[in-house]
Amino acid sequence: HNFHNNEECVILACGPSINKYIQEIGAIDDRIIIAIKQSAQIAPYVNYHLLNFVNSTPYTYEAPKPIILETVRGKNKSKADIKFPFTHSKPLASTKQFAKYLMNNNFKRPWGPGIMYEMGFYLAYHLGCRKVTTYGWDNDLSGQSHFNKKIKINSMMIREAEQAKKGEKEILSFFREKGMEINIKR
Repeated sequence: HNFHNNEECVILACGPSINKYIQEIGAIDDRIIIAIKQSAQIAPYVNYHLLNFVNSTPYTYEAPKPIILETVRGKNKSKADIKFPFTHSKPLASTKQFAKYLMNNNFKRPWGPGIMYEMGFYLAYHLGCRKVTTYGWDNDLSGQSHFNKKIKINSMMIREAEQAKKGEKEILSFFREKGMEINIKR
């Protein structure tokens, strides 16, 4: 808890808008980087890599290797450093029970939908990062696009992005009230 107290943090998500910031992201050299899934491939380095049980992409890491955190269900062959049990319940974006899932209160991770809801903001807060900039957290897949063109957008992904969008204002308010300064770059 508070391992990076008052440090600045960047969270890289996988929305198509991240492509507008490739140069800016490549120039980061002094902030904590939390990368979600494939966004780790565009970062100059990664401190924390967030995965979930539907991620099938193999990753290779440069030294120093990031700390890998993953939500898992049941028996999982994950090689993550930290494995969080996943609770598939009503979406957190709908229930808005944000306080219930602070990492010092609850090791289980809720269904967001989306890793930003499940772990992204929670990890940054738990680590003590009070200034957070997100790249690629679009919550909009209506354009049928992912920053990684190899990923095909499907109807489930679109539905989940729409659900995440509905709870966006509330989750941002929750963490801002806890003292996090959050800047969303889209």
